[in-house]
Amino acid sequence: MNNKEMKSVKILHLEDNQYDFELISRMLSDAGFETSIRWASSRDEYLAELENPDFDLVLCDFMIPGYNAFGALEDLLERSLLIPFICVSGSIGEETAVELLIAGATDYILKDRLARLPSAINRALELGEEKRLRIWTQNQLSQSEEQYRELYNNAVMGLYRTNQKGEVLLANQTLLNMLGYDSIEELKEINIEEKGFESFNERQLFLNLIDKTEELKGHNSKWMRKDGSYIYVRESARLRRDKDGSPLYYDGIVEDITEKKIAEDALKASQQLFHTLALVSPVGIFRTDTSGYTTYVNPRWSELSGIPFEDALGFGWMKGVHPEDQKPMSDQWAEACKNKIESLAHYRFIKPDGSIVWVMGNSVPEIVDGETIGYVGTITDITQIKLFEESLLIAKEKAERASALKDAFINNLSHEIRTPLNGIVGMAGIIQEIFEESASPEETGFFNSLVRSTERLINTVEMMLLMSQIQTGDHVCKPEHTGLATIVERVVNDLREHVQEKNLEVSVIRLLEDDSAFVDPTDAKNIIHYLFDNAVKYTKNGTVEISLFNIDEHSVGISIKDSGVGISKEYLPDLFEPFVQQEMGYSRPFEGMGLGLPIVKKLVDANNGEIKVESEPGKGSTFTLGFRKG
Repeated sequence: MNNKEMKSVKILHLEDNQYDFELISRMLSDAGFETSIRWASSRDEYLAELENPDFDLVLCDFMIPGYNAFGALEDLLERSLLIPFICVSGSIGEETAVELLIAGATDYILKDRLARLPSAINRALELGEEKRLRIWTQNQLSQSEEQYRELYNNAVMGLYRTNQKGEVLLANQTLLNMLGYDSIEELKEINIEEKGFESFNERQLFLNLIDKTEELKGHNSKWMRKDGSYIYVRESARLRRDKDGSPLYYDGIVEDITEKKIAEDALKASQQLFHTLALVSPVGIFRTDTSGYTTYVNPRWSELSGIPFEDALGFGWMKGVHPEDQKPMSDQWAEACKNKIESLAHYRFIKPDGSIVWVMGNSVPEIVDGETIGYVGTITDITQIKLFEESLLIAKEKAERASALKDAFINNLSHEIRTPLNGIVGMAGIIQEIFEESASPEETGFFNSLVRSTERLINTVEMMLLMSQIQTGDHVCKPEHTGLATIVERVVNDLREHVQEKNLEVSVIRLLEDDSAFVDPTDAKNIIHYLFDNAVKYTKNGTVEISLFNIDEHSVGISIKDSGVGISKEYLPDLFEPFVQQEMGYSRPFEGMGLGLPIVKKLVDANNGEIKVESEPGKGSTFTLGFRKG
């Protein structure tokens, strides 16, 4: 409507939610109303407004803290104020709505259907004007009767009153329109037991149910119209009794659900299409109700499981599941149905001929109008995949057994070699002491060479044994508060003779006061020993520098820097791989098995440490360790 057509209306709005108040105000303005709206958010504010009523209409939320629409309507009527009253509510039941209309409300609007509010206001204003004119010409009794009649006839739902004989006592205009009758007198001529339902059984069912419960809600049935056609209705009704408890009549509310029923029939048609597609599907398809009770399986499902259609229904299909899979499968399926969620499982069927079929079962909730009505799922044959997985598992187990045998062999071999070598070292020392005074310098050199060679073998065996323990998980790491400077000094002293032979300059730089770290002491010694030994071994001349420093407030670091041969970029990625060296073969310039750095890396990881490498061929290498402080 244009500005000239805008209808001016004064409204008192009882609403405790400011957002809803503002929303309705804007909506009315957009609908073309020139409104003057006063807001009352509580009963006290509402009653204060009623003292000087200068408004044409009352809009009222159904629930106000400590108050409701019935109370607001009663307070309005007690003051004999002939003002239309519309209930605007977020949720209100059909029965409550009718009771509110009967009590004197003009109309009710659900907040999720506010589009109807402008027309309801126009209608309310018109009804209000008619009411005021009627009040001036009728006494209080006739006013109440007329108001009730108007509200009854103009209710959006069909309203009726019938007795046990099937006679219609009352019906509003909405119900007359619904059934195609021109007047209440015309409808009263019809006995609904004889001509009101599609069949007599439907009326009898209604009577049986309401006699037991005295109230029905959402009862569906099929009613006959005047022209002989049928409509589907949902009704709620209540049995009224006299003072003696004898049945008087039934009051009911009726909603035409024919369109919804047509939609449901269309759904059934689509379900029929589902069944047709299921017949030709290459995967097994099943369907259940909300409890997980199977109601349908397609032929492919029966083919895969070996279970006929009739035996699969309900929970009969579980009998064909492999005994080992029955309980976990049953538990998982029950949990999925309870929580209305998807289900995915791998399980086995044992077919009547004894063959086993692995399937992947997948199901999802079937949802209609936001409600789960059951589950639809598929089973897919994954037998070949499972057989392949089993073959891979067998191969893996064989490889693990072979690896375990290898580690055990190394462990035993290390023990058997180390024992006689210790004996050789011991005996060599005794012989050297016996002949020490009479031996020539050359002979003394022979003894020293024997001891060094034997010690080299012992060190090699020790490394193999340690690597074997790490690989088999037998190595025990027990971190504790450990002083690193003491370990560094011990390692340097242990290798001092080797350092002196190569005429290297070794320096230890301590850049921190507290050098303690949370690390296994033996692991720390081995880590520093192997790194320092490598630095000495790969440095022909020059220096080796060991530094202790703080990385941050939580970590302490050790760097071992040499001026040796360095490491090529190509070898760096394989630096910590067992038995891999930069130069391989019998002609390599440096001795060793390639176990030192791999052991270092594993021990550092076991102690939650870090190791970094910087190196350049011809300029040396720097290994930096980091451990948590003690």
